[in-house]
Amino acid sequence: MSTSATSPPKFVKEIKDITVIEGKSATFTAEITGMPRPEVTWYKNYREVFSGRHYEVKQDGTTYTLIIKKTGESDIGGIECSVKNKFGSATSRAMLDVEGIYSAFYFIYITLLIWEVSFSTTKVINLWVRAKVF
Repeated sequence: MSTSATSPPKFVKEIKDITVIEGKSATFTAEITGMPRPEVTWYKNYREVFSGRHYEVKQDGTTYTLIIKKTGESDIGGIECSVKNKFGSATSRAMLDVEGIYSAFYFIYITLLIWEVSFSTTKVINLWVRAKVF
């Protein structure tokens, strides 16, 4: 008599929130087990995504990856990895935030200004500023 192992899908490693600079890629990775091998579906803001010019969906063993290429403001929002087989289903959710290139520029500019002030005076000034440009 032969028996085969069966199990519902399970996230060994869930996807995590990501913040990227506009124009850079964002990579979401999950590690998923289940027998039979689960069917994996990726969503952005509740819409299914497929491999193409803007997205790349990959699988290597039990590791599943969604890459969003050249992120922009329209990519901000929820990402979902949904898995199912005949024994069950599971979902992992995360958020993608895309910061404009100017906010990174201002952060660097302000940091350089603080550095210049602290070295051109006899007192050291420690000040951390994070600005978000909308």
